Formats: sequence, structure tokens, C-alpha cells
Amino acid sequence: MLNEWGDRNTVFIIGAGASKHVGVPTMDGFINKMYELYRSNDEYQDRLVFDLIRKWKGVFAHGSFDLNNVEALFSAADIERLISIGEKEDASVSEAFEALRTMIVRTVVDTQAYSLADNGRRVTSENAYGELLKEIRKRSDRRFDFITVNYDLGLEFAFDSVGKKYDLGFGAWNAVESHLLKLHGSINWKTEGGNIKEISPHDMRVRSGGYQFAQLLGGKHRLKLETYLELRESLIIPPSFSKYGVEGPLRSVWSNAYRALRNARDIFIIGYSMPETDLMVRYLLSLAFRDVERIRTCWIINPDENCIKRFNDLFGEYMITTVRPIGLKFEQIGSLVDERGKAIPDNRYEDYFA
Repeated sequence: MLNEWGDRNTVFIIGAGASKHVGVPTMDGFINKMYELYRSNDEYQDRLVFDLIRKWKGVFAHGSFDLNNVEALFSAADIERLISIGEKEDASVSEAFEALRTMIVRTVVDTQAYSLADNGRRVTSENAYGELLKEIRKRSDRRFDFITVNYDLGLEFAFDSVGKKYDLGFGAWNAVESHLLKLHGSINWKTEGGNIKEISPHDMRVRSGGYQFAQLLGGKHRLKLETYLELRESLIIPPSFSKYGVEGPLRSVWSNAYRALRNARDIFIIGYSMPETDLMVRYLLSLAFRDVERIRTCWIINPDENCIKRFNDLFGEYMITTVRPIGLKFEQIGSLVDERGKAIPDNRYEDYFA
């Protein structure tokens, strides 16, 4: 298959740590951010969510589950939802589960920060996603595909800002355009007639004569996504054990992600911590990396040393010569100085795409 694809196929695996620089909290900080944003609300759906959190914190008060982490919380709620199916008196469990799913969408929407230009008519690419897409656009001799577990729109707006097309993998493999494969769904997706419909940045701009944004602090803005679809309709797969919903329209997204990885020569794993609850992604990576001899380099961009160890344990000794751990944040890649102004040697994009 390498004869079909060539030897310059690059795949980026993007995790929550990559979107932290645009304001979206990581999974271990998600619950605290939800409290900060919505605890004072007296809406019924919000009360359901916080009642659920209090309930599970009581249940696991002496256990090993970190219910400040939304992955653990969702897994607990998901298990209760599954075992209560058919129990009439526990119908509120499914309702609370859906309320929590919607609150995750709201939290992403309310925290992702955008920079605007031309009186709000254009979203700039002044973030790490935009800088990466600018670099990719220079390299027409390579194929680039993205696989992400994130729900936010950082990559979509970066593609849009640099004028590069992408394919979401809803159907057959696209041999021409880059893929943006969102394994857990996206805040701007919904289902219609059994199919996924994306409300793309281009659709938003055309539909309303310009983007609909609200002012945030520090000169940044948040997208009024609720202008374009009801947030409870957003198609996201909760970060839990069961991956409830993958078997439906998202199946081709996972299939295309596997194909991209099976043909990758160079891999970048950016800001993805490989949590224990994400068993399906672990299995996906393990299956895709069976033929290790075709992988030239696997860069792991993450300042967390524990994360690097988890990947080394998953890959084993057979990939030890290809793994390149880089203890930097996503936004520091390509920069010559760190956040304290200290020089970072050998940190140009040219070094990674050689």
C-alpha cells in the first residue's frame, strides 16, 4: 500500500492538551470550569448535572475514581445509564446523562477563544493551529491527515483561515484532500436522516452574512454556535468506556482514521494523554501500529512525562527507535523561545518535517 500512497504521509493525532491554548479546558479541569461557568444558574438541566456530580462524588467518596475529571464522571454516569435501561423509575438517569453531554458542548463553546479581524468578518489564524496549517500549506509534496479526540473548532477555523480544504471522513476515503477525522464527534455536527451534517465555518459565514460572536475578556471572542444549531443536538460522543454512538454514522470516521494510521510514515501525537478510559483509541493505535517497520518517526509533543511513559508502555520496545518525545506544549512547537523567553534549540518546523 505504500506504493499507492508514497512515503511522505504524515498523520497528526490531536488531544485536549492541544486546544488548551485557545481556552478549552482539558478533561481534568473540565468539571471545575463547568462549576465556574454554570453553578449559579437555576436552570433545570444545570441542576440535573450538578445533582449527578454530587451523587457520584458521594458514591465514590472512598474509591479511586477522580470525579473532578469529566472522563471518569461520564464513565460512571454511562455505566449507570446502561444498567438502568428498562427501569422505569430510573428514567432520570438518561436525562441527566444527556444534560451532562449538552453541558460539555456549552463549556467548549463558551471557553474557546477566537481572534477576529475586519470588524468581525474574518477569524484570524493567530494560534498554534493556524501556524501549523500555514506550515503544511508550504509542503505540497506531503499528504497530511488529522485525527482528533477534541470537540472544538480550532482545526476547522485554521483550515478555513488558510484556504485549505478538508474531508471529515463521513464516506469513502478521499485520496486527494487532507482528512480531519473527529473520533468523538464535534460541537458543530448534528444528525439528519441518519447522516452527519456539519455546520462548517464557511456555512456560518454565508448563513448570517458574517460570524456571530460575543465579546470575551482580553480582546478575544466566543462563537455564538447556538445561532446555527441547538446545542443539545450537537453530535458528540462522551469520553466514557462505552463510546455510545460510535456504531452509527461515526463508523466511517473511525474506519478512515485506521486507514490513515496504517499508511503513515511520520506521526505527531500532540497534547493527547491517552487516558485509561479511552480504550477504543488505545485499541485503534495498537492495531494501526502493528507493522512498525513502515513508521519513520513518531513525535510525542507533550510536557507531561507520565504521558510519554504511557505511550512507551503501549508501543513497547518495537517502536523505541522511532519515538521522539518532545517535552513542549503545542503552542511552543516552531517557536525559538519558550514561555519564559528561554531559547529552545532545534525547534523549527523544518526540523520536524525533514
